Amino acid sequence: VVINSPDIRAWLRFQWDRELAFTRHLRRFVRGLSDQVAISINAAQGVYYNAPLIYGQLAQRLLPWVDMIWSEDRFHLRLLEGRPISRLAIFKMAREAGLPVCAYHWAQKPKRVEASVSLALAANGGHASCLGFTFRYLPHAQLGAEAKARLTRWAREHWALLGNTQPMGEVGLARHTPSLTWNGRQPWEAVVGLEALLTRMRVPWRLMNQIDHPALDEVRTLLVAEAECLSDEELARLRSWVEAGGRLLFTTRTGRYDEDRRRRPRQPILDWVDAWRPINDAIGPEEWFAWTHEDVVELEEIEAEAAGASAQPAVAELGSGRLGWWPAVRSVEPVTPHILRARDLRPPVDADALERFIAQLHGPFTMRVDAAPQVMVEFNRPASRGGRLIHLIRIDEQDAPVEAVIHLDASANAQAAVVLSPDPQPPRLQAQPQAIRLNGLQRYAVVHLPS
Repeated sequence: VVINSPDIRAWLRFQWDRELAFTRHLRRFVRGLSDQVAISINAAQGVYYNAPLIYGQLAQRLLPWVDMIWSEDRFHLRLLEGRPISRLAIFKMAREAGLPVCAYHWAQKPKRVEASVSLALAANGGHASCLGFTFRYLPHAQLGAEAKARLTRWAREHWALLGNTQPMGEVGLARHTPSLTWNGRQPWEAVVGLEALLTRMRVPWRLMNQIDHPALDEVRTLLVAEAECLSDEELARLRSWVEAGGRLLFTTRTGRYDEDRRRRPRQPILDWVDAWRPINDAIGPEEWFAWTHEDVVELEEIEAEAAGASAQPAVAELGSGRLGWWPAVRSVEPVTPHILRARDLRPPVDADALERFIAQLHGPFTMRVDAAPQVMVEFNRPASRGGRLIHLIRIDEQDAPVEAVIHLDASANAQAAVVLSPDPQPPRLQAQPQAIRLNGLQRYAVVHLPS
C-alpha cells in the first residue's frame, strides 16, 4: 500500500518528467504543421486509478498541453444502494484545465442514456462526450439514439450559455497527487469519501488539482484531508491563504510527510496555533515506532495519531481565517488499494457529523439544493455570459416528476432566474424570497441566475 522506497519514487518522477517533455515536444511539432489538429491523451481510468504509480502517467501535468482527455473508467452514471455513482470527479478535474472529457455512455435504456448525456452536458462544459463506439461496436451508436439527438440539438441551441462552462465552487477538495501516489489507502479514502459527501450536500464545490493561489483565491473553504506529503511551499501557501481569510479543514495526517515522504518531526499545521502546539511538544520516541509500523503492516487498523490529539473536532482562528482540525476521514470499509471500484464511492464514517463540521467551518453557503437522492446537482458559470448555472439531473428511471428547492443567499435575485430544459414537458420555476422551487423535474433542467 505504501511506497517507501526512494529509488522507486525517483524512477517514477523520471517517468513523469519524460512523459511531460514528450507531450510538449509533440504538441509543438504537430501545431507547427497545422493548427487544425486536436491532441488528446488517454488517462486510462481517470481519477479512480493510481495512474502515476501503476502506469507512470501523471495526467494532471499534461493537461495544459492537450485539447481533450479520454477516460475509460467504469463509473457510468447509476444508483448503487441509493447513492449516485458517476464520473463527476473526472469532469471536474478536466474542467479545471478547460478541457472536455471523452467517455462512453454505457447504457441502452433511453432514460439511462438521457441521464448520462445530461450529466455530461452539465459537468463537461456542454460536451456530450462519446455518443457511439468504434466501428467494431457500431450498434452502440444507435442505443438511445432519439435521446442523444434531442439532447445534443438542445445543447447546440443553447451553446452560448452551456458551452465551455467555467468551474465554480465555494468549497475546494484537494486531490493531492504525491500523497495519493505514495499511499494507496488513507489519502484515497479521504478523497473519495469527501467527493461523495460534497455530492450529497449539493453545494458548489471544485476538485483542486494543485494547491496554488489562483485556484485558492476562488474558494472560501479548502478540504485537505489525509494529504500526507505536502511540500514546505504548499504549506506556506496554505498558511498565507488562511491568514488572508480562507478556511482550511485538515486532518492529523495532513502534512505529516514532505513531498518525498520523509517524516516531519512535528505536525506542521498544529504549530500554527498556540493552543495546539503543546500536542506536538508531547510527541515522544515511542511515536516513531508506531509511525514506522503503520507503513509496513498493510490494511490493518493501526492509527498512530499525534500524542494527546483530541477525539473531538476543533476550530481555531488564524489571522482573518479559520482552521478546522478533524482527526481522520475514513471510509466505511477500506478502499481497494490504488484502484477504486464503485462500492468505494460512499460518504465516510461519521458523514453526518463531518457535514455539520464543514458547514460550521465554512459558514452559510450562497447556494444549496434540497432534492430527492436520485437528483444530482452541478454548479458552474457560463463562459460568455454573467451569472451562475445550477444543473439538476434525474438519474433514476422513474416517470413521476420530482421537486427541488434551490436555497440562495440575500445577494441573489431569485425573481430574475430562468429555467431551461430539454424535457418534453419542462419543469416550472417558482421564485420565492431567497429560494427557487422547481416543480415537475423529469430528467434535466438548468436554472440560470443572472448576475
